[in-house]
Amino acid sequence: MQLLLLPRLMSAIGEARSCAAGLVVLAAALASSARVRTLPLHALLFLAARAGLAVAETANVALTARHSRPAERGPNLAYLQSFQAGCRVITPWIANYLFSLSLGGKYGTPGALPFLGTALLALLTAPVPLLLQRRPTGGQRQARREE
Repeated sequence: MQLLLLPRLMSAIGEARSCAAGLVVLAAALASSARVRTLPLHALLFLAARAGLAVAETANVALTARHSRPAERGPNLAYLQSFQAGCRVITPWIANYLFSLSLGGKYGTPGALPFLGTALLALLTAPVPLLLQRRPTGGQRQARREE
């Protein structure tokens, strides 16, 4: 997927729109999988969520690299990786707490709260790359100064 589809997608609609689209696909798949219990459909929704995440993460790295000055590119990508690693440590605890809250069915489908919470966060962050797209990049600012 990352070798065949993503380069074409990003060149067709750009990194910012690809990132936003990936986040929307991720949110829709997670919210749907919170309600679906049949195995074939649940597995397809899981694959859709992974595909959305792959598109969003790859586009996020491309955006970070593109909008960083050359001297800051390495540290910015390292910060991004460190933040993702920290999230992989902390979010299972949060998901466990949300899962235990939703087991009784008080908040809808039993066990659905972590999926719905993550879907909401993905949906809320989807507009961010589109808003940041309007700002001039470091390279564009430098080109303006040289003119």
